[in-house]
Amino acid sequence: SSSRPEVASIEPLGQDGLRCSQRALVQARSSQPTRLTAIISAEDTLTGQVLRCDAIVDLIHDIQVVSTTRELYLEDAPLELKIHALDSEGNTFSTLAGLVFDWTVVKDPEANGFSDSDDALRILKFLESTYIPPSYILEMEKVAKQGDTILVSGVRTGSSKLKARLQESIYKDVHPAEVRLFILENILLNPVYDIYLLVGTSVQYRVQKLSQGKIT
Repeated sequence: SSSRPEVASIEPLGQDGLRCSQRALVQARSSQPTRLTAIISAEDTLTGQVLRCDAIVDLIHDIQVVSTTRELYLEDAPLELKIHALDSEGNTFSTLAGLVFDWTVVKDPEANGFSDSDDALRILKFLESTYIPPSYILEMEKVAKQGDTILVSGVRTGSSKLKARLQESIYKDVHPAEVRLFILENILLNPVYDIYLLVGTSVQYRVQKLSQGKIT
């Protein structure tokens, strides 16, 4: 149950017609531009033990793009990017499910020697890949919307900047999140294994490039 259903409602996720469930969906209901808290509680019908937690509903103050790397290699698997949102106190929101974002690839004015291009990077749909995203992302893609998680793939070498903006009008003053990505050639050294040399001996290395699944 929720102590303040007008702030955060709770819906059991179990068999139809049953009030008891081990899982539940908590949804933010408040539309007020202020920080509000509701107490979510669950009771074990056998032992009477009560579990509780606070559900804090607040406005987003800042967004950031989170990535495992800033470098992509041509011919590599797509890179998954995700948005983290923070409140005014720096706390991270638990979920951004359902929020619509506008992701765009823009030119990078600070390429620092890299070829700057807005066509070096391509945004992919999860529906076009073998990746399995959260179910709400797939539902948003079906209606041509973008959520807090996307895939990107390198098209050609260079540097590109990716920008993400919240579409909700209430967040028009929240600065877009940006991330700079570098797309590099997939270069290999042959031989690829460790070499142990005697003093005075040498070994010849060859540089090879992976292109369209073939080494050239």
